[in-house]
Amino acid sequence: MRRTWRYFLLAWALLLYPGCGPDSPQPAPLVTNRINSEAELSVCFQNHNFNSFIPSELHFYNEAQALELVFNTLVKADHAGHLSPDLAASWEISNNRLEYTFHLRPEARFSNGSPLSSKDVIFTLEQLIRRWGNENEFSCIAGATDFAQGKSHVVSGLEAVNNHCLRIHLVRPFNIFLHLLASKATSIIPVNYAGKSLDEFRRQPVGTGPFHLEKELEKVNVKHQPFSKLSFHRRDDYFAGPPSLKRVHIFLPQDTPRANTLYFFDVFLPPEGFAVSTFPRQSHRIISTAPDVQVFLTLNPSPTNPDALSREWRHIMQFGIDRQQLIADLGLERSVLPAYTIMPVSLFGHNRYFRLNPERASRARRQLPPTARRVVNVTIYPRHVSLINALNKQMAPFGLRLESDIIPLEPYYAGMRDPQRQAMIVRGVADYPHAYNFLYQLYSGNGLLNYFNHANPRIREAIERLPLGNIRLQAQLLEQLADLCAEDAWYIPLYFVSDSFVLKFHVNPLGFKFGGIIDFHSIEVNHESFHGSD
Repeated sequence: MRRTWRYFLLAWALLLYPGCGPDSPQPAPLVTNRINSEAELSVCFQNHNFNSFIPSELHFYNEAQALELVFNTLVKADHAGHLSPDLAASWEISNNRLEYTFHLRPEARFSNGSPLSSKDVIFTLEQLIRRWGNENEFSCIAGATDFAQGKSHVVSGLEAVNNHCLRIHLVRPFNIFLHLLASKATSIIPVNYAGKSLDEFRRQPVGTGPFHLEKELEKVNVKHQPFSKLSFHRRDDYFAGPPSLKRVHIFLPQDTPRANTLYFFDVFLPPEGFAVSTFPRQSHRIISTAPDVQVFLTLNPSPTNPDALSREWRHIMQFGIDRQQLIADLGLERSVLPAYTIMPVSLFGHNRYFRLNPERASRARRQLPPTARRVVNVTIYPRHVSLINALNKQMAPFGLRLESDIIPLEPYYAGMRDPQRQAMIVRGVADYPHAYNFLYQLYSGNGLLNYFNHANPRIREAIERLPLGNIRLQAQLLEQLADLCAEDAWYIPLYFVSDSFVLKFHVNPLGFKFGGIIDFHSIEVNHESFHGSD
């Protein structure tokens, strides 16, 4: 394995090219010669979690995939975080990086026929600021804090120059502001939800994307197994050219699907632990995303959880877990990477030198008083029972034990921010097109993955100081930031996973956007297909 600094160079070469500098990009050429077909595509994901089409309420991976069909963002990011124009045909950034001017595509329209305008973008950002409160990435926009606190009815930093030109004023430079605007959560929605109520829009979205929702969420059976199904129809007036697929059907299983049921789908994301190698290679191909999903233990800093407030207690787990042995005990050696730091693998590289430190874990145990409680309750759903057992095997020599509070998947997710929980196993990556945002979400009070509202201003400031243009300085600061995160130890990294999609051979290889989101607009199939339900 190459030395760590080479991983930095590789990661940042991928993340920084192109579209991250102040120069205005050229508009992406519009595709006008795509061949329309009657092909339909059925896609099956791992679970049935789906609550809303409102982008600011994004929580589940399934929702991000559906948003990709219906909405666009101002700028977009590919699988490596490269930025390019989307609804904004071009933009300029002032020399002091406090003013962003976006020029919107005049040909972009919502699925109800209304043209896109700068007022729609302002409305979208206002809803995000209102929903996420005054401590989030958008607090860098002038007037955002006053708006979130109800002191102002408008965000002073959002300026509609004209119908197709928008200017955003910041109170401080934020190097990853453009990347933030490529998040699925910042997908542009029409002013006042196109006249719909919030509940109506959650079920019946209106967006600028390549497809529109044809059928609301419905219950169906496939091979005598229950699924929820969403159906989307191609938009022939899409500004970047119509997709080649006529329809896309998303299936969300109510229970773990059987292998013979999965054969029904053109594309599917197998359940965790499913042996994808069992599918015949003459009819299926396997495509894996980058290992950008991290599984980690998050601890509650609430005063009701006094054990976690002890840094020594947290350090026992942070430095005492052998991640390599952990994935061996779980039988995952071929499919995951050990996570030695909470920092994303796409940002820090797979740093094998960031190892466990059992001597330090033992020293931390000796520093705890003899009366210190040795048990912590971890809320999990059934899939993570074996993980807790493997962790307990490693914690036993230190006299600590994790006790499982096992609950079904749906209430587990519904109560992610329950302050009574002492700890949780969290799986996921914030759906942002830059690894900086993952860390920012963990250490901002209202961060998407910060379920226990733990804020560390020192780490947040370190993230904000990381420069986008100086790779050598970034490498030095990232080492320091990794140490800060390890010392903080509210998040205990365990391992990285990648998702493996299985495709029938008539589906051309998938393209992905950042975070394993399928680029449905670019999918093509080699023959017409039809899928229904039994």
